[in-house]
Amino acid sequence: MQTNWKTIGESKRYGVSIPLYALHSKTTYGIGEYGELIKLFPWLSSMGFSVVQLQPVFDTAGLPDPHLPYSAFALNPLFLSLTEIPHSSDKEDLYMQKTISYSSASKFKETLLIKFYYDHGEMVGKSDAFLKFCEENPWLDDYVGLKGRDPKYHQFVQFLCHQQLKQVKAEAEKHGILLMVEIPTKLQANSPDVKYHPNWFTIVEETAECNWEEMKRDDYSWWKERLQNVSNYFDCCHFDQPVDSEDFFAQVSNDLSMLLILNEKEPPTSGLNNTVCPTLTYPNSEQYPDHSLTTLARPTRSISPDQHQQLIKQSLTTPSRLHLVPLTTYLSLVPSINWTSSEIEDADRWSLSIRPSVEKIISDPQLREAIEACLA
Repeated sequence: MQTNWKTIGESKRYGVSIPLYALHSKTTYGIGEYGELIKLFPWLSSMGFSVVQLQPVFDTAGLPDPHLPYSAFALNPLFLSLTEIPHSSDKEDLYMQKTISYSSASKFKETLLIKFYYDHGEMVGKSDAFLKFCEENPWLDDYVGLKGRDPKYHQFVQFLCHQQLKQVKAEAEKHGILLMVEIPTKLQANSPDVKYHPNWFTIVEETAECNWEEMKRDDYSWWKERLQNVSNYFDCCHFDQPVDSEDFFAQVSNDLSMLLILNEKEPPTSGLNNTVCPTLTYPNSEQYPDHSLTTLARPTRSISPDQHQQLIKQSLTTPSRLHLVPLTTYLSLVPSINWTSSEIEDADRWSLSIRPSVEKIISDPQLREAIEACLA
């Protein structure tokens, strides 16, 4: 664990949390893509940011909830960058609204992926890099066996996801930025992980929850394999729910290069003008001294840019080592590029929380000035 903490260091780090699906640009298809992160890194680094946190990025098999993945290992093809395919006129329609239909975007993207597979799949499938990827990821066999369609197609898609996210990590390292991701602790009940290891999970309605006692008997082997896989793409992670096992972190952290950020079950909160900010989450183990995480939660009501700035500054002055603020909160400091998405009830429709394109974000002088004022 000493080596893991060296990744973070003893100095304070400031970062942004980003809903990847909303990070669109002039070259995407309405949904954000892995490659859009690369465009942000020089801009973020130049202002003093060194952490980027993402929501879960695992395959949900078309369901809109990123915290309930279909696979604990496979990455979500929805976020693949497909710039080699000629742009469709349909792409403009996808982000001219304040919400995006997850299922429609998934189907649209899959159509493009199938075309891409027929054009390039055979050549890629013979490459040494592809064959090595399949050999080093035994979970692929169970995954493609239940996905339907040509198994080679799903291997091909996961290989593309792997390549692109590895490139994202390499570019982040060039700019001194650590990548952080949320790890879901639940899966869909029809997940291949559940099907082939039923004793490790308890089914509650259509959700598979970890049976921690059973997993402990197997020395948490599934979790160790899972975290090793995630460490290919991320420097640190934290879990979306408290882990109900006292010795879990001590067991799985051995020989793991990725840093695990622990959450207390009931982290203390402080309020400002009846809004929620910040939430301080501290490690719950003596193995992790002098490190903690402050996250800025979304306010519970509409507030002014000045109030947003006050919230941000308050969250950045806590004694934590890591400070994360949503990118959307920084955008709220500049009314001309901020917008409020309409309230939605349909779970299939994602709120498009980022209106400006990536190109607009990184070139807006008012936004840069407002962010630098917060970090000063």
